[in-house]
Amino acid sequence: SRALVWQEMADMDAGKPAVGCSDTFAAAALWAASRYGLAGPAIDPVTGRQTLGIVLLADLLDHVRPALAEAGDLEQVRLLVDRLLAMGTGAERQRRAAERGMSAVLDIVAITAAAQREAPA
Repeated sequence: SRALVWQEMADMDAGKPAVGCSDTFAAAALWAASRYGLAGPAIDPVTGRQTLGIVLLADLLDHVRPALAEAGDLEQVRLLVDRLLAMGTGAERQRRAAERGMSAVLDIVAITAAAQREAPA
């Protein structure tokens, strides 16, 4: 969120209009994201158009890339996004584990907890 704020401030300083979204679009985007994650349909919170979650993620990264680079965060974000795309979201991993039974769910909880302990600050 820091990169998004920085990028919007830089855009406004450059004379670009502030980006906004309606409450309706924001609510629809939030619902679609919570229901489908990155793998399914999504609502662009700015335009209200239907797209794919992965497309929204790519668009967001393109938009904030200058701010991420300026803050020195670009490489870390790339690594995290690559891992997210390879492993899936937490909800996706939990659903896959649930299909294999309770022991798989407990395994995914242990793996997630270990990964959080090892994650860079």
